Amino acid sequence: MLLLYLFYINLLMEKFNLNYKKITTRKEYIDKRLELLNSMVLFFCYNPDELDETWVDFINEINDCYKKHIEIILVDVSKADDNLKKSITGDEVSLTLPKAITCHPHIEPVFHIGIGDKSPYEFYKILESFYNYYENDYEKDKVVMFERVKNMLSHYPVVVFIKGVPHDPFCKFSRQFIEMLNKLEIRFKSYDIFKDDKFKGWLKIYSGWKTFPQLYINGKVIGGVDVLKGLIDENKIMDLIPEECQKKGAINELNKILGDNKTVLFGEVIIVNIVNIVNFVNIVNNVNIVNNVNIINISIGFCSKA
Repeated sequence: MLLLYLFYINLLMEKFNLNYKKITTRKEYIDKRLELLNSMVLFFCYNPDELDETWVDFINEINDCYKKHIEIILVDVSKADDNLKKSITGDEVSLTLPKAITCHPHIEPVFHIGIGDKSPYEFYKILESFYNYYENDYEKDKVVMFERVKNMLSHYPVVVFIKGVPHDPFCKFSRQFIEMLNKLEIRFKSYDIFKDDKFKGWLKIYSGWKTFPQLYINGKVIGGVDVLKGLIDENKIMDLIPEECQKKGAINELNKILGDNKTVLFGEVIIVNIVNIVNFVNIVNNVNIVNNVNIINISIGFCSKA
């Protein structure tokens, strides 16, 4: 009887083994998610001792219909390591099988679908909606989001995307990243990727860099923490930073401003109306201290009368 049971299980698994990859570790699970580019992956989690053969046929049918945009990967829970089991359990108190986990290249969270209480038709309709998105709308969204990324990168020569903000990084990698940049004494524009999960997902596809933080110079992705550290250790990073973003570049700009020996104004001053603006500009233009530079702590602001 035992031999007959094992024979049946082997037949069942042979059917599963037709064209499907299997994973047993959390590392394989994460690596697969990170390599997604233009299609989604469906992790089908099961226990071979409990699997209804109906689901075996159904998964094969799904693969035949939707393999253009949906890759199926099998997770035999009886062979999965503890970390992978935690990942596929998700927010559930206990793991109910079979279960599907769908992961997408442009969406950060995964979708856990408990299919044990669903009919194959219900599950089919869910996957059909995913397939239709990749078939009809994915590339359109990609164009729109890539333009948004390009626009953000065009605003400043050095741009970084981190978790949090420079004065309060969220993770140790972002903190280490900002500390290295600050030691370089360079100017850069920073964006918090936590503010927009949708943008975060598309940025990974745009750059081909799947983790954060990310450094961009003149619109080109340079890399993350390890790449930045390597460039610093090899004394190559400053060759990539535009002069206007370096400390010496800022000093040169200031010297150009001061080179005319005219008064330089910083700080705040309120211009109430257009007459005052004209008078103020005339005063500034007429100030000229020969062989000296007079720096006044004033800057220009505008307001209107109530």
